[in-house]
Amino acid sequence: MDLQFGFKKNVGCVDALTCLRSVVSYFNKNGNTVNIACLDISKAFDKVCQSSLFLKLINRGCPKTLIAILYNWYGKCVVSVRWNHVFSDNFSVHAGIRHGGITSPCVFAIYLDNLTTRLCQSKFGCSTGNNYFGCLLYADDIILLSVTLCLCRDYVTIYSLCAENVRHLC
Repeated sequence: MDLQFGFKKNVGCVDALTCLRSVVSYFNKNGNTVNIACLDISKAFDKVCQSSLFLKLINRGCPKTLIAILYNWYGKCVVSVRWNHVFSDNFSVHAGIRHGGITSPCVFAIYLDNLTTRLCQSKFGCSTGNNYFGCLLYADDIILLSVTLCLCRDYVTIYSLCAENVRHLC
């Protein structure tokens, strides 16, 4: 089951909310509560390790030409800092994805896919049969679902550790 509802054609916020509502209703009807932790990871756009991103694209079998274009495009990113009316020298950027870039949403979803897979394999969160619904993603927002508060707390801890490991792959 694909748990990312953002950055996709013909899938949107209503689909994510419908899925969330269905999972909560299913567990409530079976006498369970569902604990929800909402995380905003919008700052993660700025922390994406570019070399790790390119490795993920290679491992997914993306066309070499596309990877070369992205590598060239991101390799030429330079910024300067303005303080009052004085600008610093330009310096290279080796982390982050361009905000507003046409490829950014897709690239960010690919970057997070590994993390979602690890969470699914952890068996934390809500599952119905073989279907995992422990984390729902909409763009840069994540909802973690768990049937117990202790599991929810542990789940958030595991998510944080996984996210930290993803960030330190450089």
